[in-house]
Amino acid sequence: MTRVGQILVILLTCFSILFMGFAVTVFSTRTNWRENYNKKKDELVIAKKERDALAGQVKTWTEFVTNQAEEHRKDRLLSKQQIDDQQKTYADLNENYKQARGDAVKYAEQTKLYGDQAKIRSEEARLLSTQLEDARKKKDEAQKVQFETQQKFIDLKGSYETLEARAKELELRQADLVAILNKHGLDTDPKAHGDLAKTPPEVEGIVLEVDKEGKFVKISIGSDDGLRKQHRLQVYRVKPLGKFVATIEITEVDPDQAVGRILPQFKQGNIQEGDLVATRITASR
Repeated sequence: MTRVGQILVILLTCFSILFMGFAVTVFSTRTNWRENYNKKKDELVIAKKERDALAGQVKTWTEFVTNQAEEHRKDRLLSKQQIDDQQKTYADLNENYKQARGDAVKYAEQTKLYGDQAKIRSEEARLLSTQLEDARKKKDEAQKVQFETQQKFIDLKGSYETLEARAKELELRQADLVAILNKHGLDTDPKAHGDLAKTPPEVEGIVLEVDKEGKFVKISIGSDDGLRKQHRLQVYRVKPLGKFVATIEITEVDPDQAVGRILPQFKQGNIQEGDLVATRITASR
């Protein structure tokens, strides 16, 4: 084979290899294009879905933003109205503050005046409180006196009833005694018998109380025992040693007790509670 033939063979071989590579490249390119087409087609479908989703989101966000803008607009109008109201309120408050400040000055003067008046009223209240306390004390004392008076009235009423009963009894006894005197032919006039009316009956009792000045004593026997005013009784003491103390003259008489005046001319000692009182000092004492 000639050299030209060899060159041609080599060229044909090169071209064959070249065309084969080109064919392979074209085939590969065609295959890749289909894969890319299918891939792009799928991506397009996904992109459409994403676009639709984004369109929905955009619509939603658009509505949200529109609503927010409307709400902000309403809030802005409301805030403007509130600002206007606050400015008006501030103006009113400022006016009220000025008026209140003037009132505070006036009230301060009135407070000072009222404070001075309160001091005067306080002093008057203190005086009234003192007067009220005095009135309460006088009221308590008056109630006490009233109570004591009522008690005395009750006691006196009881004594009066007792004395009235005793008087009726004595009237009956006197009538009996007059009848006895008449029966025996004796005079019923006490003056006809001299000092017989001043002679006390045989009685015995004790000293209940001695007054602070030592002039009168209260004894445990009275009109029920036959005592009368001007009767004289002897006072004596048994212990520690028996002795004569004094002579008393009856000045007041109750049914169960009496009051006697101590006769200074017969006094030989100080009378004490518990001392014995009798018509005469008996040997048994």
